[in-house]
Amino acid sequence: MLRRVFGNVAIAAAVVCVLVPSTASAQSGITGLVKDASGGVLPGVNVEATSPALIEKARSVVTDTQGRFAIVDLRPGIYKVTFTLSGFSTLVQDGIDLPSNFTATLNADLKLGTMEETLTVSGQAPVVDVQNAQRTTVLPRQLLDAVPVPRMYQAEGALAVGTKVSDQNVGGARSAVNPRLTAHMSVTKDTTIDVDGMKMNTLVGGGDSHPDHNDAMTQEVTVQTAALGAEVSAGGPHLNLIPREGGNTFSGATYFGYTDGSFQFDNLSDDLVRRGLQTPDAVSKIFDANASVGGPIRPDKLWFFGSYRNVGNDNIVANSFYPDGSPGIYDQRVKNYTLRLTWQVSPRNKITAYDDYQTKYVGHLYTSGIDVATASRRRPPVIKYTDAVKWTSTVSNKFVFDAGFGTSVNSYTEKYQPGVLKEPFTPAWFATDSARRIAESILSFQAPNGGWSKHVDFAAHSRQPG
Repeated sequence: MLRRVFGNVAIAAAVVCVLVPSTASAQSGITGLVKDASGGVLPGVNVEATSPALIEKARSVVTDTQGRFAIVDLRPGIYKVTFTLSGFSTLVQDGIDLPSNFTATLNADLKLGTMEETLTVSGQAPVVDVQNAQRTTVLPRQLLDAVPVPRMYQAEGALAVGTKVSDQNVGGARSAVNPRLTAHMSVTKDTTIDVDGMKMNTLVGGGDSHPDHNDAMTQEVTVQTAALGAEVSAGGPHLNLIPREGGNTFSGATYFGYTDGSFQFDNLSDDLVRRGLQTPDAVSKIFDANASVGGPIRPDKLWFFGSYRNVGNDNIVANSFYPDGSPGIYDQRVKNYTLRLTWQVSPRNKITAYDDYQTKYVGHLYTSGIDVATASRRRPPVIKYTDAVKWTSTVSNKFVFDAGFGTSVNSYTEKYQPGVLKEPFTPAWFATDSARRIAESILSFQAPNGGWSKHVDFAAHSRQPG
């Protein structure tokens, strides 16, 4: 996994040299106006933003001739902003909660005094972003951990107003199925999923196939449903998964969830039985084990974040039975092995790289009306991963340059159940050819219909804040 990550870094270095930048914006910033007690603007004021979220700890700019400043390309987090100018008291605004995709306006009034005098004001970032027109819903990690929703970005994105999940996912019954998210009557293939501003849709189904992202990797989720930027080509909802980067202190988190069918209500009525329904759709079991750790490899220079996830669900399919009479099971397993590195190359240059290696196994892929033992398909574990490397250069407080390489690989195949495949045109093959048991409305010995696909994206971004 490490070899592939650093291999992509080398590839990205070559790609950056040849790709033409395009406009994009996926980060936050702080802007404002600094005046004195009489209302006159103050040029030359040093404005410094500090936060544990910044690997370089602090970012500073100087107000221009009109007293204005802009600190760009900031990570979401809690910030302290300090205003200093010789002959004036130092002003500190602490506890600024800066979310993703947000430009906070922070004005300041400095009073005459000495440098030893400091006025500290505590407060949160403004709730109105006057710099951007997009409709953005920010879902921080604290909210995602507190709200009882399945730990998957589709269910989390559905918390935004106007969005809808394509499949019912009560209690995480579709934890490994990857349902789709739509908004305002959009089609599922128009939904765009980003990781740190890099698109991670595959080309399967015209963009309708999405990777199985590791939920522990995400610090925040932003959901945009209107006024999308030029970097988003489709008209559906736009989700940006803001990844964790580690930090200057070691920290970790674990999550384990499990349920079986004992918490379900049986809605099988006598009327449904008379109509021919013997067993309804139900959950046999759902489990989710997720662990993560992050910290410094070298403080203020190189951070890491790693995570492992194992999630799966066994769903009972209506009117489906194994030969021994037990209910038919649609079973899926997904494992994630995730590593992210953040390198502060210089005060103005940062490189980030991540690898999210995934394996997905489906033991019995079928629906009601298909014989689970003979006609269901299976998906053996195949290679799936998303990779990205991005170089960010803060050229000035008015210009930021991003260049990146992203790939989303999804190898897909479907096979027969063990023992079902026979040599073509033999008596055994004719005896087990696909057949419909009319009286039972059951399709048996159905041949699988699968294939293989791979998708690689290249992207380069630059942006100039307004």
